[in-house]
Amino acid sequence: MASLRETVKEKPCKKHEDDIRESKAFHKELLQTKVDNLPCKKHGYDIEEVKQIGESTIEMLVYIKNWVMKRDPDMIDTLAQKASPLKMTPLGELFLEVSSAKKAVDNHLDYLIGELEKTKPRKPYDVDENSASVLSENTGGEIFDDIKQYLYESPDIITLIDPESKKEQEIKLSMHLVIRLMGIYLRDKYFERHPDIK
Repeated sequence: MASLRETVKEKPCKKHEDDIRESKAFHKELLQTKVDNLPCKKHGYDIEEVKQIGESTIEMLVYIKNWVMKRDPDMIDTLAQKASPLKMTPLGELFLEVSSAKKAVDNHLDYLIGELEKTKPRKPYDVDENSASVLSENTGGEIFDDIKQYLYESPDIITLIDPESKKEQEIKLSMHLVIRLMGIYLRDKYFERHPDIK
């Protein structure tokens, strides 16, 4: 037993002592490397740059999409009146109901107005532009589920009776048509909550 105690006192030997010290240092370094410290400064800038490029690309796509939507003659002539601001016709209001678009905005109004508020609109023009943008950015969400189902199940061109003229009107269906009309409706709802924007 005494010889065993002497042997233990001699451990670790000089040869293994350096190895153990090196292992402890490596272990300590591993403990200090935390996920909280990642990404490192070098790669953090790269990641931030990629995020900014992605956000900029999304903004450009939304801008282009809005530009295309404004130039759809079918929509402007029959479903929205050329006025300042653009106003929905009674036929546009009917289409908004039939397509479930009005219900979609009403059911998610607080969320959509919150998203619109994040854009910090200062003028009515900003609200008008950003309403369609906010909706475009949310087409992948549940807000648009019923609308997508309606568009999927409907023919390319539908016929509705214009509430004003009582005549049949053909409407060429598209998602950007729905978004533009929803944008007008959302814009008006936003103005109801923010009458201070003039």
